[in-house]
Amino acid sequence: MSNQEISKYDALNQPAENKQQQAYQQIKQDILNNTYPEGTVMVERKLCDIYHVSRSPIRNALQQLTHEGLLSFVPGKGTVVASFTTEDILEVYDLIELLQVYAVAAFLNKYNDLAVDAMEIALRNMEKSLNEDTYEKLKYDIMNFKLVPGDSISAQKIAVRYNVSRTPAREAIVNLEKEGLLKIIPQSGTYVASINCRRFEQEWFVRKSLEVGMVDPVFEHVSNEMLDKMEELNSRLINYDKCNEKVPRIEIDNAFHELIYESSGEQLAANIIKMQMSHYNRIRFLAELNSSISVKTNEEHEMLIDAIRKKDKRMYLRVIKGHINRIFNEIDKLRIIYPDYFENN
Repeated sequence: MSNQEISKYDALNQPAENKQQQAYQQIKQDILNNTYPEGTVMVERKLCDIYHVSRSPIRNALQQLTHEGLLSFVPGKGTVVASFTTEDILEVYDLIELLQVYAVAAFLNKYNDLAVDAMEIALRNMEKSLNEDTYEKLKYDIMNFKLVPGDSISAQKIAVRYNVSRTPAREAIVNLEKEGLLKIIPQSGTYVASINCRRFEQEWFVRKSLEVGMVDPVFEHVSNEMLDKMEELNSRLINYDKCNEKVPRIEIDNAFHELIYESSGEQLAANIIKMQMSHYNRIRFLAELNSSISVKTNEEHEMLIDAIRKKDKRMYLRVIKGHINRIFNEIDKLRIIYPDYFENN
């Protein structure tokens, strides 16, 4: 006799209350395990045969599960497995978040100050990590045009897209609106912002000023190990299509330049370039889709490495200025190819 048959045999010899509870638990578990998909009609007679109990415990179990929301009554069909909307799922996430707050409050009231401090630090780190992760994922999708200018965004859509509650989703919207990547229109909604060419020009000026200003500390502090890493990254760019790279080309390009920033030791400047280049980098992403542009980028990277190895600051300055200036030559072309991505200004 199988374990399932033994279980059902035992059910026949249970008191009425136990039979009802067991029927309820088994049906509930089967619903949660998707044995009964959404919309399945729960016929009492069939359930009696499946769970080897009379109609009374089955009927009571169905009533209890209907009260819990796992089942619903549909006129003309009967009792069916309930469907769950996106809103239902998000409410569960929000409820879990709320319960966690109450659980923490109970913990804080019970344990000593040292344990409380440790818990508070852990919770802050967890919340920060989740908020930052959601922000980074949403920003990545905007910067790489998985979400294009004009796409509608909401906390609910973000929560579903990244499998989080609406709290980190709202936080991401606030931060990305500040960076100019999202646009909130009153009485309408939140949308992925179009590329603002004036903002692009300002970001370009900042990057050019900072990178040119890094030349002396780069030449003073750069190591052979750092130059080898730069050559490795540029090799990946040169062989990008052949190697079937999984990350966008612009990310490898960014990593190349971040090695320059790291060599300079100018961390504040590096952070500004990383955090304040949203419109500039979206234009770079579109430009890098053009193979002739990417070839020129790779050639200039090689020239930068060569200039550093030869201690030739004049050559380095000439190349880095041309490297950063070149994006200006692409604006008009990109506006023709992607007219819907740019603001009309």
